[in-house]
Amino acid sequence: MEELYNAMSMASSTLQRNIDGSLLAALTEVAEDLHAGDIHQEDGLPDAETTARLRELLQPIKLDGYQPEEIRQAMQLVLVKVMQFDAIEPNKQVTPDAWQP
Repeated sequence: MEELYNAMSMASSTLQRNIDGSLLAALTEVAEDLHAGDIHQEDGLPDAETTARLRELLQPIKLDGYQPEEIRQAMQLVLVKVMQFDAIEPNKQVTPDAWQP
């Protein structure tokens, strides 16, 4: 799960800098790219350098090698980081689970 978390976190930060948008928007795009297995480009964004970096970060990740619970936990932890970075209103923030299977 740590590998998935790190890849999603780093890819989101990389994409956010390139698209000059929110980290939440970047995370959403990274999750879609990870699910699709390719980096989506629209209107020239992300640029070629960023696209290459995203591929480098995301291609080693094979979602079918993770349990659904591991994917959910990794996504939730990245969301906590994103919401702190984007200064999302506290009432709208998620908190990480304390539950361990």
